[in-house]
Amino acid sequence: MITIDDLLEDAALPIAPDTSFDVGAMLHRLAADAHRRPDNGGEVGSTAQAGHRLSTVCRWMINAPGAAQHIGELAWNLFDEAGEDVLLPREQITESIHAADGQFERTKGYIRDHMTMEKGKAFLAYRGGYMITTDPGKIAENASLRMRRINTELASCPGP
Repeated sequence: MITIDDLLEDAALPIAPDTSFDVGAMLHRLAADAHRRPDNGGEVGSTAQAGHRLSTVCRWMINAPGAAQHIGELAWNLFDEAGEDVLLPREQITESIHAADGQFERTKGYIRDHMTMEKGKAFLAYRGGYMITTDPGKIAENASLRMRRINTELASCPGP
């Protein structure tokens, strides 16, 4: 005889997330399904359904805990490959790591708040691009520009 406790135990969700899910394999499978299935002429074609599934899985992974860290590491690796003091345009970075603008904004915060401390380098928005550096002159110039922007913003605020 099956008891209510047996049913509840079977229905229980695991406390720890299952880390065995391979996102890359899932995305490849969805893309392959979109190409394999002929459109059946229904309301929503199989290609559109696969595209919708792919978009949904991507949104899950973008918003998953640790996504900013993962994308930050991809971006940092891009800077490491380019070399210190090499200016990379935003478009090149986002295209190389396949990140949307919002993701890149979160990634910049993660890099500034966490990775720069760990790596002992500064991450700068510098003259229309981004770079990692240990050059005190570039860091000081960047800090000076940021302080001037803050001063300008404060000066434009209405007084009491």
